[in-house]
Amino acid sequence: MNARHPLVRRAALIVTTVAAVSTTACDQAEDRAEVALSQSGVNLRSDVLAGTDVAGFVYTLTPIDCATGEANNAEGVVQTARDLENLLLPGGHPGFVDGPFAATSGHLFSDAFQALPPGCYGVIAQPIDADGRPSVDCAPAVAPNVAVAPERTTEVLLISQCDGDAIGALDVIAALNHAPEIVDLTYDPSKFTCGESTRICITVDDPDNDPLQIRAEGPEGVQVVLGRPVVDEDGRTVVCADVTVPGPGQYDIDWLVYDTMNGEGLRAAIVPIETQLPEGQTSHAHLVTPVHAMDAEACLCACPEGF
Repeated sequence: MNARHPLVRRAALIVTTVAAVSTTACDQAEDRAEVALSQSGVNLRSDVLAGTDVAGFVYTLTPIDCATGEANNAEGVVQTARDLENLLLPGGHPGFVDGPFAATSGHLFSDAFQALPPGCYGVIAQPIDADGRPSVDCAPAVAPNVAVAPERTTEVLLISQCDGDAIGALDVIAALNHAPEIVDLTYDPSKFTCGESTRICITVDDPDNDPLQIRAEGPEGVQVVLGRPVVDEDGRTVVCADVTVPGPGQYDIDWLVYDTMNGEGLRAAIVPIETQLPEGQTSHAHLVTPVHAMDAEACLCACPEGF
């Protein structure tokens, strides 16, 4: 600071800008930065706090009409480049604590002092990288109309806003699934039959209480009709199948029990869980049960009830 002039601090003047800058403005700023750097010989530092590309600032001070804000002296434009200071704001300085940064804050900054004719100025602080190009990470900071009084130093604090790194989140939930179980199987009246049909009832359960899908198939010529599932007093599912065979012989009935879940999509159907598992993993219960159909000579006629 120039000790001969009293200080007028305008700490309340904080201008935050958005990162959008036109291509033309960037080109002009880059040209100005390279010229300023070639004249200043500054030793640019880097952003050690957040790893942005900022190494310093190019300051552009443009004389303007105090009333209209229009530039009125192209030859009076002053431009200077400064590297980042080896300090942090507010740094315990009573004049900067809470004006605006909290005492616990620590912000990198650069400082440009310039003697100027009294009047009004548009101020632009353009962050630049180590090659003197406009930063792609941090936006210019602007004070559109700053008054400089005779025999006074006006101090302005601007804020150049930097883009933060985008962040997402991953929440991984791993749930156990257990295969369903065949608990019991009964024949009515028996797996040996003199007629063309018998009934087989299967009792199934699932440790996870998933909805179950039950399938029963016989060999060619055998008709298997599944009834509606019911829930017994123990909460287990019971399904009966009426099996009709074409004649004497052994017929194997193939039972498959799947636990199910909702498939993907807005109109998802109920699908077996194992269809959603990696190749080689299964989640079902399987049982093959025989039906023996006897010929007429092996059958007794008029069997007593309950035989």
